Amino acid sequence: MLIKSADDKAASIRRLEAIKIIPGLPASKRTLVEQEIRTTLAGMRGEADTAYEIEFHLSNSKNTMILHDLRFVLDDGRVAQIDHALIHRCGRMWILETKRVSSGIKITEDGEFLRWNGRTYEGMASPLEQNRRHVEVLRDVLRKVKTSFEVGTIHPYVVVSSKARIDRPPKEKFDSSLIVKADQFLSTFERDLQKTSFFEGLSGLFASGGHRELAQELVALHQPIDFDYAARFDVSREDVDRALSQAPATITVASVGLRAESIEVPAAGAPESSCDGLQPCAFVLGNQSEGDHRCRECRSAALAVTYGQYGYYFKCKDCNGNTPIRITCGYDGHDERIRKQGAKFFRDCADCGTSRLFYLNV
Repeated sequence: MLIKSADDKAASIRRLEAIKIIPGLPASKRTLVEQEIRTTLAGMRGEADTAYEIEFHLSNSKNTMILHDLRFVLDDGRVAQIDHALIHRCGRMWILETKRVSSGIKITEDGEFLRWNGRTYEGMASPLEQNRRHVEVLRDVLRKVKTSFEVGTIHPYVVVSSKARIDRPPKEKFDSSLIVKADQFLSTFERDLQKTSFFEGLSGLFASGGHRELAQELVALHQPIDFDYAARFDVSREDVDRALSQAPATITVASVGLRAESIEVPAAGAPESSCDGLQPCAFVLGNQSEGDHRCRECRSAALAVTYGQYGYYFKCKDCNGNTPIRITCGYDGHDERIRKQGAKFFRDCADCGTSRLFYLNV
């Protein structure tokens, strides 16, 4: 069950785009801004790729709570930025660190990580150690929560692109089994569950929603990061605000498996755009479950919502394959449904009294 989607980063991208057009900005500084944009978008694409795989298989599961993009800050200054967290009712958690390394990585026998840059390998910080530090912070956070639900085992995985090449050392030299590809994670997740002990399974039977309560409490403890790009690139905030008011409110994002699309973002201070009074979720960054629809066969984004014997589904225009549509408002017993209005398809939940645009056939 999806509890938290990734935070919307469209505003950050637009602020960076605005800094690029500040009059008199040195070319060297503009290059750094462009690099920051590429890095941010690459991270978003990697996280979206993993989120898609997780939600496709587990979004309707009441046994597993899904949280994307969590950030915790402890009193001693330690910070954990968690890309994806899964909480199972048996008392286990999976913490996933996403690395966008489409060209591939190499792991030496000493556990050193190298990234291929197109010409040669270059060193990179160990994502395994980074994720272990995140788990240490998470353990301290879990000691402070109010819910009685207890987490025993935490599985810390590093997830890379499904298309990435991984050069691994012999297992007896260095165990790299915690590095998995996005499309292989579910199999790894299921293998971990098969190792659940008798007592873990028994406690899961009597969990009575405790894993969901924990997930909701972790969301309440989430502290979104607010980048001060003006300070980072040594430009005045007045210049940034002025550029924001002048810049076209369009950001180009090339998502994993998707063609580059233009995403409309309201200008600073402007009223939110609407479509019959509703935000067009299919074109808004930040909610992967609503904005990253792909064919399960060929991963194409060329889809159209179609009605069949079992309700609405996605029909792929490229391979003609069918992809089921699974939606949930997140509340037990609620029956969220798809409603068609011309080329627009809405998610309606009568119990919540909500209606929002889910997809637009084009």
